[in-house]
Amino acid sequence: MKKTILVVDDEKDIIDLLTYNLTKEGFSVLTARDGKEALEKVKQKPNLIVMDIMMPEMNGLQVLQELKKEKMTSGIPVLLLTAKGTETDEIVGLEVGADDYIVKPVKIGKLIARVHTALRRKEQAALQVSQQEDLIKIKELEINVQSYSA
Repeated sequence: MKKTILVVDDEKDIIDLLTYNLTKEGFSVLTARDGKEALEKVKQKPNLIVMDIMMPEMNGLQVLQELKKEKMTSGIPVLLLTAKGTETDEIVGLEVGADDYIVKPVKIGKLIARVHTALRRKEQAALQVSQQEDLIKIKELEINVQSYSA
């Protein structure tokens, strides 16, 4: 089954470039040009989001905060792809909840590899829970459903 990537950026050229390359890689691609549109498109349940920070309406960090608040969207991996390249910017993006932080200009091969890595991590986490129905792992916390212990 094809995985769906939501690409959010206010620059049409970036959206076109990413859409072309992600489609070529076998993904379905949804696009949004600003933060508000991204929050609408996320209702289509993408498997991953690649998002710029500096956008009109709502910036990427605001969108990310909204996504992490909602149970339905909190587990969607988000890769921030942005021109904001200082260490502080990167730390803020990761602390708000991004799964990865990529500074523009980006090499497409590197971006595709990071998309695959983020999707693989998400699948491994879901598999770990489903394989061990009696044991739920959340980072370093393990909850044994049978023995009611943590």
